[in-house]
Amino acid sequence: MDFALHSPATQPLLDVIFSNKRLQNPDEFFFQTIAFNPHIRAPGACLYTSMPSELSMGYPARYVIWSQQMSFCPTKYVRWVCILGSPHVPELRRTFHLFANKMHADYYPEAYDCMEQWYFTRLQREWKIGHVDWEAFQPWAYRFLTCSRYHLD
Repeated sequence: MDFALHSPATQPLLDVIFSNKRLQNPDEFFFQTIAFNPHIRAPGACLYTSMPSELSMGYPARYVIWSQQMSFCPTKYVRWVCILGSPHVPELRRTFHLFANKMHADYYPEAYDCMEQWYFTRLQREWKIGHVDWEAFQPWAYRFLTCSRYHLD
């Protein structure tokens, strides 16, 4: 994070991105840009373009249901994205994704509460056992991705 915010290599990008008030998700744009441009030299940046088979699986760290995927969304879509709620909680607990997109605080608020409780229970368990809970975290989903194998240290 220190590199992202304070490196001379990222400052021009930060200035441009955050000066554009019409850019809806400047943080997402910024971090993706430094992650996939190795000449910026951000720690962990990908050295090679992802394989086409990896691109078809979407961004593996983010759980999202798009309307174009013809996936079942028992709640509702907003701008082609399924708004996650209580019906999704069992799947969210099982998935290998690190983040979920998208929840609204005023729509199925109990879903967020359930996920927060599950998360803190997991952290407490890991604290007690002294290591990562391998039942909850599934590194196989990331191990062989191009960026996992070929990145800057």
